Amino acid sequence: MVVLIGHAKIKPSELESFLALADGMISPSREEEGCISYDFYCDRVDSCKIVFVEEWVDGSALEYHFATQHFKDFMARSATMLAEEPCIKIYSVENVHQL
Repeated sequence: MVVLIGHAKIKPSELESFLALADGMISPSREEEGCISYDFYCDRVDSCKIVFVEEWVDGSALEYHFATQHFKDFMARSATMLAEEPCIKIYSVENVHQL
């Protein structure tokens, strides 16, 4: 499994538009083969700080996601809404311990 954690800072004037755009990514992304979970959240103190949390069965599923038209459209449309460069980290999950 791979986990993507993405942090984005949105321009305050673009927040409403960005949230609508990001919300439109949920359904098609969750429908992709290999998607375990796909969500985004707003910071409780600064709602312009967004975190994306995605789980994919493997790196190939995530690469497929990056190649989809809805992802490409999202990236193109959201680029001007960003207040700063996003930070995206991808983690490989091999042995998850059960608590």
